[in-house]
Amino acid sequence: MELTFAQQSAAFLYSLLAGLALGALYGVIKLFRTAFSPGKAAVFVCDVAFMLVCSLSVFYLSLGFVEGYVRFYTVIGVFLGIIAYRLTLGRLFALVYIPIVRGVGSILRKISEIMKKFLKKLLKYARKILYNIKGRKG
Repeated sequence: MELTFAQQSAAFLYSLLAGLALGALYGVIKLFRTAFSPGKAAVFVCDVAFMLVCSLSVFYLSLGFVEGYVRFYTVIGVFLGIIAYRLTLGRLFALVYIPIVRGVGSILRKISEIMKKFLKKLLKYARKILYNIKGRKG
């Protein structure tokens, strides 16, 4: 069965919206990447999972709007939606969250250093106390 121009246009517009949503999802993944600095293996797993989500989205979009056929314009629409997000809102959010993540990271590093120094002193005193108790019994 042939699709009408209205059906094809609606499928393309919905694929653009799906691309924007997928771009936002990638922004969240990028936020966690920036915050936690995972290794190469974790980045690879995240990228493969994102590609699977993208492909499933295109498939379900095709099922819903173009009778299950994966059309070229739906794939292009999703791709353009992701690009549009990355060039507009993605850059804006990156300007906001990157300094926040770096600031929180530096605060957490300082807290970690203080805790390490405190625990080191605490263990030093505990060792002295335990050594004195052991020395008295023996």
